[in-house]
Amino acid sequence: MKSKNVPNTDIDTLFNAFRNEYRTSGNVTKEGNTITLLFDECTCPMVKNGVTDSFLCNCTVGYSRKLFETLFDRQVTIDLEKSILRGDPVCRQVIRISD
Repeated sequence: MKSKNVPNTDIDTLFNAFRNEYRTSGNVTKEGNTITLLFDECTCPMVKNGVTDSFLCNCTVGYSRKLFETLFDRQVTIDLEKSILRGDPVCRQVIRISD
């Protein structure tokens, strides 16, 4: 990333704005530099059109990475801990924001 990192105080402000905007899409929480996204249904448009290959989860992880790196102007790491397409009852992503 070329620009300066967003200060930690601004990360909380940006996160709260994000959460307020997407509050109907799932459960979004933040503790320190860790964000958890939890969905009880798959939100992937391709799945809604009938594709059920769990490979699509890689696309979702990439989308989330780009979204949060752009939002916070910092690198993030993402762990897909659970996936509906892989047989779990929910999708759960854990996003860690670098210092």
